[in-house]
Amino acid sequence: MSLLTLDQWLEYIQSVHFRSKDLALDRVRRVLHQMRLRLPSKVITFAGTNGKGSTVRCVESIYVSAGYRVGAYTSPHLVDYGERIQLNQCIAEDDELVEAFRVVDQARQGIPLTYFEFGTLAALYIFSSNKLDVVLLEVGLGGRLDAVNSITSNLSCITPVSLDHEAWLGQTCEQIGIEKAGVLRFGSKAVLNDHSVPVSIVDRADRLKCKIKRIGIDYRFTVSDGRFAWNPDPSRWGTARTYSDLQIPGSGDDAALQNTSGAIAIVESMNADLPVRKDTVREGLANTELPGRIQVLPGEIEQIIDVAHNPAGVANLAAFIDRRHPVRRNIAVFSMLKDKDLAEVVRLIGSRIASWHLAQLDGSRAATLQDLADVVSIHSNSEIKMWPNPLQAYEMAMQQACPGDRVVVFGSFYLVGAILKSVPGHLLQA
Repeated sequence: MSLLTLDQWLEYIQSVHFRSKDLALDRVRRVLHQMRLRLPSKVITFAGTNGKGSTVRCVESIYVSAGYRVGAYTSPHLVDYGERIQLNQCIAEDDELVEAFRVVDQARQGIPLTYFEFGTLAALYIFSSNKLDVVLLEVGLGGRLDAVNSITSNLSCITPVSLDHEAWLGQTCEQIGIEKAGVLRFGSKAVLNDHSVPVSIVDRADRLKCKIKRIGIDYRFTVSDGRFAWNPDPSRWGTARTYSDLQIPGSGDDAALQNTSGAIAIVESMNADLPVRKDTVREGLANTELPGRIQVLPGEIEQIIDVAHNPAGVANLAAFIDRRHPVRRNIAVFSMLKDKDLAEVVRLIGSRIASWHLAQLDGSRAATLQDLADVVSIHSNSEIKMWPNPLQAYEMAMQQACPGDRVVVFGSFYLVGAILKSVPGHLLQA
């Protein structure tokens, strides 16, 4: 293909496969064989329902602070596609992406790839083209059949598992756990950062003789006066170090605390291969940025920006709001995709919202304004206003808000990303 711009390539890779999702590894492995990439010997894979991307950002920041050259692949992006592929915390440039897409397209020799598979292979090409010490790979959907799982990792981290994408992964957490456990490798290391980890994951890790480190058993965290402490069980993990008085990345919500704990467990598990000083862990966590993850923007009208789009994520957001200082009103800017559990999401947070500004998203997966309004009216007794796009919904919510109110922007990545993109000078200030 002789496409010239990134936007042209992104439009093209949307059209290569007739399905947006097609969970299988054979196509990706065949193209990988043709590409003959050379990745670094240290690879860490992240699977789970919530917290994968935030955990990647914490680990990435620690390793960059330690002087390692780090590649990180996450999805989806908020504003720019290059956010998905980062080298030492710098997003991929357009010309790098264009070249990577060209190489993948040439190597696939007509093999149909989904949008995510194409992007994953492009990321692996960019990582292979740079001299890196470690690569961090976030699974897009599930684990067992996800494109990321075509790469063998030294350590697999599984973050909290909850119900999401049931049509693809299963109707129970145990069924979903089977898919997530597909990233585990025989004899490799595993961090299970889920207090209620499905038995299916633990059984799989045991059968594969993984060197497991599990939250609540091998390590724990505590918080006192806003400072974070991490403690391994010395009887189970004699080589791990303890940490105290750490700065918590993000806004200190429950999920951020747990993700931070998992990140430290990863760094400690890999310390023999990727040594990191304790003060560097402290520095890396202090420098971690988590845009769009319970991002609090203070002011006369406080704003909370969060990509919570499933019940577990929204429950975490609701708990965070409950612990914040009281405000006169919470005003929501909200939208989601139609394949999510919209009713449960609204039920979990509806009683806290005084006014809803619903936004129509683009694309066939977007819930319609009427569907959003119908569900919100059932689970919330608050006023509802509907707007044709995220930016207008946000602007009207801010116009309605008075000093002492709070605007809560939450839901789909597409909603949050559209708002961040439109007003970057304001909303990207953490």
